[in-house]
Formats: sequence, C-alpha cells, structure tokens
Amino acid sequence: MTLAQYKNKFKSMMNSLYSNEEAEEIFFRLTDHHLQKSRAETVLSYDKLLNEDALSLLDDSVSRLQKGVPLQYLIGEVVFAGCTLNVCEGVLIPRPETESLVHWMAKEHPLGGDALDICTGSGCIALGFAHLTKANVTGWDFSKSALVCASSNAERNQISMNIEKMDVFNIAEVSKTWDVIVSNPPYVLEKEKATMHTNVLDHEPHTALFVPDDNPIIFYDAISDFAKTHLNPGGSLYFELNPHTADKVEQLLKTKGFTDIVIENDLRGLKRMMRSKSR
Repeated sequence: MTLAQYKNKFKSMMNSLYSNEEAEEIFFRLTDHHLQKSRAETVLSYDKLLNEDALSLLDDSVSRLQKGVPLQYLIGEVVFAGCTLNVCEGVLIPRPETESLVHWMAKEHPLGGDALDICTGSGCIALGFAHLTKANVTGWDFSKSALVCASSNAERNQISMNIEKMDVFNIAEVSKTWDVIVSNPPYVLEKEKATMHTNVLDHEPHTALFVPDDNPIIFYDAISDFAKTHLNPGGSLYFELNPHTADKVEQLLKTKGFTDIVIENDLRGLKRMMRSKSR
C-alpha cells in the first residue's frame, strides 16, 4: 500500500470522529511522528510503498484513535510556548488557549520575576513562562501524576522549577510572596459534559476538568484568597476562564479588592483569560 492509498484509507476510517480537514491534519502528524517525514516529505512520498513496520505503527495509531484516545496522548508530546512537553496519561493536555495566556503573561512581565502556577498539571504554564522570560517558577498540584509529569517536563526542557504537592483548599502556611500567580483551575461545569467530545470525557482526568454546577468558581475563590496575601505589591493574578462563568469571576475579584481587571478573548472570541492586580 502506498502512502497516498493509506491516507485515503485513514480519512475514511476517521470520518465518524473527525472532519475531513481534521483527519488530514492528524494523518500528517502521524507520518511526522512514526515515519519522521514532514508534511512536504510525506506529499512527495505519496507513491512510495509502506513497509510492514510502518503499516503496523500507523494501524496501531488508527485503532487507538478509533477508541477515542486523543492524538496528543498517542504521540506523547506537544510543543508549547517554545517547550517540548511530555503529554502524560492522567494529566490534562496543554491547549492553545493556555499557550495564549502564557504569551500574554510574558508580554506584561518580560523580566519574569517570581511566579507561582497553582494547579500546574503538566507544568506547561510555569515552564512556558520560564522559557519566555527566565522567570523563577514554582508549580503546585494535588495530583501525584501531575507532579511527576511536571517534573519530567522541567527536566526535559532543562528549566529549574520548584514543584510541590499542595491542596488549593488547604494550603499550608507559606511566607513567600510572588510577582505573578497564575492558575488554569478546573472550570468545566458538570452540565457541559453532554456537549463534550468523548475523547476528552473518556481519557482526560475529570478532577482537572469539572466543577459542581452549584459552585462553579470554587477554585477561583480559594486561589484569589491566597493571592490577596501572597502577591507582591502591584503583582498580577492570572486565570484561564470558562466563558460561562467569566463574569462571576470578575465580580468575585472586585469584591476581594483586586484592581485593573482585564479580560482577553480566545481565538473564537470567547472570554478565556483574566488578569488582575493586587493593591
């Protein structure tokens, strides 16, 4: 079977899961990963026959994709804000909107300073910010899987990162203060499950995604309480947002005395990022 024939077969097998354009992009990602061929090299090799090893690798990927395994888990890595990060099972996949948040932080804090990433997950925010600005970064998470993943990513990118286990709702006594505190906390409403793709619901950690419908900004409340007393004067608090609860978070921060609140939209025009300042 030639590469061109396999591409047609692949797109046919993926048509119930992905659009034609998405399937084509995934095909090129797989040939890059498994065959070490760029998109251009793949196109130029369309008439080449695939050997048994290559067919086996691609067929295994097709089988896992059909079971809903996200492409990022399958490939095992993602490029994020200049870092190449391991994508670990049981840890949220870094997303483009989160990368936009990191670039915004770097634009406003080009010297970096001391930064704390709460609910760090893979460490993508802290490590991306450190890569772009040389910030001194700390990452907190309650999940052991997340801490192991963040540690592996810090090592892979040769970035010094202080990584600690910490429960947002029971933060130990901390004397240190930071120039930047940032969090991409769980924010997806339970009722939103009905509209979500199964490759997210069946494979990504629910504890990193969902919050109760009757208390959707519980994490923002706890984190902003901590930030009130642990941001340096003029320091910045950044959040990634659920567009459905963005206004509630804004009002929450106003009641807690934060100032200079700015909300930025994502590429789809949805309220996705917030920055506020400590007094």
